[in-house]
Amino acid sequence: MESMHRIGDVDGVLGFDEIARNEFREALREVSGSSLALGVIPSSVHGIFDYLLAGGAIAAPYLFGFADTTAGLVLQLEGGIVLLYSICTDYRLGAIRIIPFRIHLVLDSFAALFLAVSPNRFGFRRGVKLSLGLAAAELLIDIFTKRQTGR
Repeated sequence: MESMHRIGDVDGVLGFDEIARNEFREALREVSGSSLALGVIPSSVHGIFDYLLAGGAIAAPYLFGFADTTAGLVLQLEGGIVLLYSICTDYRLGAIRIIPFRIHLVLDSFAALFLAVSPNRFGFRRGVKLSLGLAAAELLIDIFTKRQTGR
């Protein structure tokens, strides 16, 4: 029986030569083991924040009346993506558990960056403060999260 490879397990990825695998591992170590990580929030609490932020990003455009705008679409898309990879994360609140927690933290950083640049990139005026606030919250939660799952 073939073993199932986890996302982030670069040894089993086809098309990666040894140099690419080493560069990828080093990049993951730099991002996930960053000196910015203060490690006071356990992964279980981080998971609660993930679901709250995802739900907030999905619901806010409806609550504040801009669901049919570009800003509303961007927030709903980001919330849906965060919800999806949170469900797939290997931590206490993950259901499928195929994404290692360190990869999840990298995805959180990219999601926050996406939210931060979205108002300028997509040119929306409504939802700018909400988008920037969610981006800041996501980054702060990442910075203060312990890097071990501690299940």
